[in-house]
Amino acid sequence: MTLVFHKGFSALRYSAFIHQRESFNAVVLEGALASKGMSSFSDKNSADEVGALRAYIIHRANVKTPNDPSHALKQVS
Repeated sequence: MTLVFHKGFSALRYSAFIHQRESFNAVVLEGALASKGMSSFSDKNSADEVGALRAYIIHRANVKTPNDPSHALKQVS
């Protein structure tokens, strides 16, 4: 799986992990990517909070902004 990075951070709104709740929870709550630096947040967030975060990220993935890397690519092409 390829993660898209923007300003040195993984851009979660472009990650395939947002497409399935189980995959997103495995990363955020269970630390599935701990070996790559994305530790578990289960001690800081409940499953409901992570669900709300996922919904927000999905929303943001569908909103284009001038600083959005995909927006910039559309302007260049």
